[in-house]
Amino acid sequence: LLEDEGSIEEAEAEGAKKPFAATAQGLEELEDRKDEVKALLRRLGRHGERTTTVRSHDVFRAMGNLGSVLKNRAKAGKLDEATINEIVDMIDEMAKRIERL
Repeated sequence: LLEDEGSIEEAEAEGAKKPFAATAQGLEELEDRKDEVKALLRRLGRHGERTTTVRSHDVFRAMGNLGSVLKNRAKAGKLDEATINEIVDMIDEMAKRIERL
């Protein structure tokens, strides 16, 4: 679409990727819409900040701990049918609660 509008054109390069460069018309449009461009870049920057503050490593560590505890209990023979059913119910309930967050 941008190429069809004359805003970008294919640039010379080696390799499999097809690079593009802004044309004079494209640069002029960017200048005319610089406030929109700045707002978009701010939004993208905030998105990056938000994703870097997510502590997903803590979530995966906790899941690993849960897996280790379950394996250790199973190896020690401490998982009878009733206990397994209770654990499954607990995990299913927690999954539902997390899904609703």
